[in-house]
Amino acid sequence: MRGSEGGDSALSVFEGIGSYGLYFRDTIRWMFRPPFDAKNIIIQMLKIGYKSIPVTAVTLFFTGMVMAFQIGRAMDSLMSGSSIFIGSAVTISIFRELCPVITGLLLAGRVGSSIAEEIGTMKVTEQIDALRTLAAEPVQYLSVPRFIACYQGFKTSGGAEGVGKSTMQAVLKSSMAILISNYFLTYMIRFFE
Repeated sequence: MRGSEGGDSALSVFEGIGSYGLYFRDTIRWMFRPPFDAKNIIIQMLKIGYKSIPVTAVTLFFTGMVMAFQIGRAMDSLMSGSSIFIGSAVTISIFRELCPVITGLLLAGRVGSSIAEEIGTMKVTEQIDALRTLAAEPVQYLSVPRFIACYQGFKTSGGAEGVGKSTMQAVLKSSMAILISNYFLTYMIRFFE
C-alpha cells in the first residue's frame, strides 16, 4: 500500500510539472499573436512593478539597518574597531544576495497572491468560460499580461475555499522557486568568479 501512495505522489509531481510546462508553452505562444493588448500589459507592469517599489524599498532599507546593527555588534565584540567595515559588508550582501531575494519574495506574496486570487475568482465564477464563449483566448487576455504570477488561478476550483488554496499555493510555489533558484544562481556566480 505504501508503494502505491509513493507512486501516486510521484505521478502527481510529474503531472504538475507537465501542467506548468503546457501552461508556459501556451503563454509564450499567445504572447506573440495579435491582437496585442498593450494597455493591459502597461496596467499590469504598473501594478506589479511600480506600485511594489515603496514596500520593497522600506523592507530593504530596514533589513540593511538591522544587518548593520547586528553585524557591527558581533564584529566589535570580536575585534575592537572593526565595525568601520560594516558599510561595505552590508552593501555587498544586500545588493548581491538579499535585495533580489527579498524583492522576489515580496512580489510573490503581494502580487502573486493578488493575481492568483483575481484569476481564481474569475475561474470559479465562470468568467473565464465566458471569455471562451466570446471567442477570446483566456491565456492571451489574462495570462500574457500577468505571465508567471499566476498559473495557479487558472487551476482554481471549489468556490471561495478553492480561491484561498490557489492563492496560498501561488505564494508558496513562487517563494520556493525563488529560494531554490537563488542557491543555484549564487553557486554558479561563485563558480565563474
